[in-house]
Amino acid sequence: MILLLQDYITISAQKRPGSIAIHEGERSITYGELNLYTNKFSRYLASRGVSRQDKVALFIPKSIASFKAMISVLKADAIYVPLNVQVPTKRNTYIAEHSQCDFLICDKSVKSEALLIAKSVKARSLAVIVIDEVNLDNISEASIIYHNTPSDLAYVLYTSGSTGFPKGVMIRHRNVVNYTEWAVKYFQISFSDRMSNHPGIHFDLSVFDIFPAFRSGASLHLVPQDVAMFPIKIVEFIESNKLTIWNSVPSLYTFMARTNVLDSKRLTSLRVLTFNGEVMPTSTVISWMSACPQARCVNQYGPTETTCGSFFYEIVGIPSDATIPLPIGRPIANTEFWVLKDDGSKAEVNEAGELYIAGAGVGHGYLFDQEKTDKSFIFNTLDPNAQEPIYRTGDLVKLRPDGNLDFLGRRDHQIKFMGYRVELGEIESALNSLDYVSTSAVIAVEHSVSTGTIIAAFVVLIDEINAHKIKKDVGMLIPHYMVPKVITVMQELPFNPNGKIDRNKLRELYMEKQ
Repeated sequence: MILLLQDYITISAQKRPGSIAIHEGERSITYGELNLYTNKFSRYLASRGVSRQDKVALFIPKSIASFKAMISVLKADAIYVPLNVQVPTKRNTYIAEHSQCDFLICDKSVKSEALLIAKSVKARSLAVIVIDEVNLDNISEASIIYHNTPSDLAYVLYTSGSTGFPKGVMIRHRNVVNYTEWAVKYFQISFSDRMSNHPGIHFDLSVFDIFPAFRSGASLHLVPQDVAMFPIKIVEFIESNKLTIWNSVPSLYTFMARTNVLDSKRLTSLRVLTFNGEVMPTSTVISWMSACPQARCVNQYGPTETTCGSFFYEIVGIPSDATIPLPIGRPIANTEFWVLKDDGSKAEVNEAGELYIAGAGVGHGYLFDQEKTDKSFIFNTLDPNAQEPIYRTGDLVKLRPDGNLDFLGRRDHQIKFMGYRVELGEIESALNSLDYVSTSAVIAVEHSVSTGTIIAAFVVLIDEINAHKIKKDVGMLIPHYMVPKVITVMQELPFNPNGKIDRNKLRELYMEKQ
């Protein structure tokens, strides 16, 4: 029985040491090579002082090296905390400091920025380890004896936070193992599969790519950055690598469908299309299923707090009506749910309510934030004997008569955008931190299927500044995908009778200008 995530590599290496584990362009590494390297590097990490449940930041562009580092941290009984190399240094510094990491692993390509992050961390010292400068020649490659248990943390992923600071979601080994075992069985993933890896390891969507591949001995194909956002190049990548499973956010599926690059003669190797992270337009599914009639098409749903995927819905037959939304479906193995109304009572069939999720996938809360944890990870009052908390998602859903769930939207101002969870309050906090901004309000506006969601900001300024400079300056504080597409300068923001910013009025003002 598999208990720990690092066991996946060891077992696949024992079964098929010569099989390719990871492809990165012209480079590749076998399971045998990956297992022996990570045995050595984990011992090196231990010699540097990394021990059980220590947190280690990973600051490496998506590459074979990033996976070597990730697996080695797990084999050292530690917790990996992935950083996104494409976001502002200030954000990564905050994560490294807040998570109380003592070590940061990077490679030569980002060494200077890694050293800057380490220098900027004030509360503690942060040792930088450059993975491609470490000499492992005299370190044993023998198997490792682990001291982890399934309840130990495997990783901490930082998501957008409503206070203006990202929050760290703690996920245990057993959470990921439950999801992985379900995914391998449901999608019938085997050593002959060739799986895509489009998102970076800082994004929980990648959990589907990584661990089911390692569990089954499949090969993982890293989608290069210069390919990832160009539809025709993605088609060529799928074709040249004969990929069998493609996983990405719905916005990329939609982008590809809109650019008319889908060709049934070129996508014949695909047997599974799956997506997660945001709402998938039905029209996009129609385009893809028409181009890939041989492929299973599966919608997955699950917050980071419940380990990538908690619900699934397989679309059988090309939908006939593009205006009918796809359900998020039914729970995966060892998962329960409740749909509750505001008064705490159960919602009836076809009645809207908030989704609560319980079971093996629910994480351990938010790192060093008991207040937020207590608000979202609550003990199930419907089952007084429950030993584990349930996660209050903040998502509004309704139960169909056939047992599937429909997603209706968010209770708060949190949105999913380009597959990322975005707290509009974090964007506002970034804007308000600019010395020429008096106050701001940020809204998300749903346009047509072709346009998607637009993030729009309204700002009151102290000094006269143009929108281009505001975008540039705020882009130094938050990831690029969170930078508002439209920024409107106002003399003052509208308020409702309760003294709060009238976001409905702002939405009306925005739409009037379109």
